[in-house]
Amino acid sequence: MAFCIDNINVISIPDNDPGAGCLVATTNNISITRGQTFNMLFDLEFQTVAEDGTVSSSPADIDGYSVNMSIKQSSTSTSGLLFASTQNRMIDINYTTARVSVNIPVKHTLRLPLGSLYYLIRLIASDGNTQIIIQGIVTVSDSSA
Repeated sequence: MAFCIDNINVISIPDNDPGAGCLVATTNNISITRGQTFNMLFDLEFQTVAEDGTVSSSPADIDGYSVNMSIKQSSTSTSGLLFASTQNRMIDINYTTARVSVNIPVKHTLRLPLGSLYYLIRLIASDGNTQIIIQGIVTVSDSSA
């Protein structure tokens, strides 16, 4: 049985099917400039739809969860080029608002190879279950370009 986070169904923008019970990973392509700090913010929300079609949102209950991000050469790569997490302080979570902030410092962006890479962001439950919440292509360019 697949792990299903049932108290979140939206990341930043309204989901195509807010009535769905399980979060579907969002695909977002991003850009990182090597030699510059990379910042990314997103909110985790839970939306409900009333019988009259009215949609309401509230911050997701993510107490007990952590978040990590991996950047790899490709989606099938087994080793990563960069790992960001709450533990290494490159990811911060505001549990009240369910806002996640990714902050990759210059010393880490400098180590990334130029070109198209793959990234994924996971939500990790306290029991160790994980779910990909955002994934996509990350284009790394040089700051002198």
